Amino acid sequence: MAQDSGHLRGILSETAALFQTAVNARPEAHVAPADLEGLSLEEASAELPQQVREAFELDALSSSARELESNRETWTQIEKVVRRFVRGRRAAIAVTGLRGTGRQAYLHRISSTAGESEEVGLSRLRFDSIRTGASEFLEPTALALGLEGEGTHDNLAAQLREGPRRVVIVERAHNLYMRKIGGFEALRAALALMAATLERVLWVFEIDIYAWEYLEQVSPLRDYFDLVVEAPLLSQADLKEVFERQLKGLEEDFPSRFLAPKELGEAQRATWREVGFFKRLHAASSGNLAAAGILFCRSTRWSVQLKKAVVLPIPKIPFEEALSSYPRTTLLALAMLVEHEELSQKDLADLLLISAGHAQSILDTLARHSVTSRHPSGRYSVNTPWLAAIGTHLSNWNIL
Repeated sequence: MAQDSGHLRGILSETAALFQTAVNARPEAHVAPADLEGLSLEEASAELPQQVREAFELDALSSSARELESNRETWTQIEKVVRRFVRGRRAAIAVTGLRGTGRQAYLHRISSTAGESEEVGLSRLRFDSIRTGASEFLEPTALALGLEGEGTHDNLAAQLREGPRRVVIVERAHNLYMRKIGGFEALRAALALMAATLERVLWVFEIDIYAWEYLEQVSPLRDYFDLVVEAPLLSQADLKEVFERQLKGLEEDFPSRFLAPKELGEAQRATWREVGFFKRLHAASSGNLAAAGILFCRSTRWSVQLKKAVVLPIPKIPFEEALSSYPRTTLLALAMLVEHEELSQKDLADLLLISAGHAQSILDTLARHSVTSRHPSGRYSVNTPWLAAIGTHLSNWNIL
């Protein structure tokens, strides 16, 4: 009995601690620009159970978003184009959109549709860092596709035209150029090889939306593709549907209570979970799935003993105030980071024509403010909750 009493006291103590933490966290007022912790997925979800973390990661969220009625026409278009290629028609597809909107889900669908035919092979290429020379596209492509001989355009084109029909998915194709003089050779080589082999190869290029929009201004990029698919930012209703579906799948092991802001009236508090919470989540994330997942995890407090969660209001994060405080060189660095998706210190220094020390100082400042995260590779990328605000801010200043 004494043991049971001790266990009960432990539960009551943890209950009190959980709700006190939640109450203390509720007056979110304004998060300081220099203290925007938890805006990367690793930081936001570190204390949550694995099952919960996985449910709000991008792969799970974009898989759920596939079921949205608003996406049905796009999925149908993709399947039609791929199946036409399987039946002998020529085609090329570009998949674009912001990082965090689920571009990979479209690539998976293309792969699975192509895989329905045993007569069509499937290859994937991935370019994780910036390429500038033609050989830096042609040589890894020859290796990945199992082609023989020299890694030249003529040799590869001849072998692909004579070889089996295949689908080639080029992931992160925005790394095939560097936004500087002489930085477009790899992209030109890729487009030339695609144009020369369309009879036998369905090329699929995945390109970040900021890179796509820039490249469209300097080249007839869209003319190379029969279908351009843009992974969308979701509406408030669609975002709510995706998250409610994920929460329903977790409710047995992950019951949750949504706390409304103190300042709301009784009627607003009564509809907070159904309306207010998702309105705030949509405003903060701009409908970006990855950003919404991070912000949701960041606002969730979990009790191990109770197996219960409290979901706090999404904080009002002053993205614009923080961005307005940065000097022009830092804003230019942000433009390069969002357009190229990931950059090393050397990449940034080369693009902005600044010293390595200056580039590192900018990256350190952005990382300290949680605008960016540093990857094990040494490259940096902007954390997804910032992307929409950066895009708007830089566009207003004609920087992006």
